[in-house]
Amino acid sequence: VACISHVIWEESHFVVSGQHLALAYPDIPGGFAWLARLITTIFGWHVLPLRIVSLLIASAIPYGVYFMATPVVSHRNALWAAVIAMLLPTATMNGTVYYPEGSLQLLLALMCGFLVRALQSPDTLKWWLWAGVTAMAGMLVHFRFMVPGLAAVVYLLANREGRKMWSKPGIYITGAIAAVGL
Repeated sequence: VACISHVIWEESHFVVSGQHLALAYPDIPGGFAWLARLITTIFGWHVLPLRIVSLLIASAIPYGVYFMATPVVSHRNALWAAVIAMLLPTATMNGTVYYPEGSLQLLLALMCGFLVRALQSPDTLKWWLWAGVTAMAGMLVHFRFMVPGLAAVVYLLANREGRKMWSKPGIYITGAIAAVGL
């Protein structure tokens, strides 16, 4: 499908936007346009290299799901979660065009995996830092990534265990790094 389908306007929008580097554009942040700029600089203005990168990102979604699931379910169930992620059309079709949806899903799974680990060991800043880095990358890919960040804040306010985190430096570090992406 990636090899034979015609270029859609969003793909050309990212490529053309990437030729005029900016921090953000009227409808998107800069990240996916910057990636398009890098790909077209290396491979020229061909749609297949863009889609191959998108396919590689989408192919990593099951690994992200496995990473997210391992701290909360058994190894077997985490594997099943990854297998199911491979079978869902919304995940598997993401790489056929150069569009940020696959990246958003992968980054969401990774961020959730880092946040679960951070909540399990709140004094270990490593997981908070990685959650911030994935949130920053998500914010650079699309503004929609604000929704999972706001959901995390709601959890930290509504849940008793989450409210304990407000006295720890980790969530502030995560928020500061994520704000850089915004």
